[in-house]
Amino acid sequence: MALVGVKETSFTVTGDLNCFEHQGGSGGAMKSYCCSKCNSRIYGTPEIAKGMVLIIAMSLDKPESYSADADMFVKQAVSWDIMNSEIPKFDGSMFKRGG
Repeated sequence: MALVGVKETSFTVTGDLNCFEHQGGSGGAMKSYCCSKCNSRIYGTPEIAKGMVLIIAMSLDKPESYSADADMFVKQAVSWDIMNSEIPKFDGSMFKRGG
């Protein structure tokens, strides 16, 4: 899943969202926010990266305006996933516990 990370202080949302909490890939808590009409996931706030918002890139109007800086959770990638060999890889999260 392609994500765009931004500081929570620079992020605003309009409209009604549903929120559910679950365990993220890091093992920590993750809050995910979904459109209240179609239930599509819009963004999440991971406990492991306090102050960050991870936006689902495909929920943006122009997702092609962004490019990847890193690949995370590469150990969990399926065999047919093609990753850019020129960006850093992380077996798990690139964020450290505690923010």
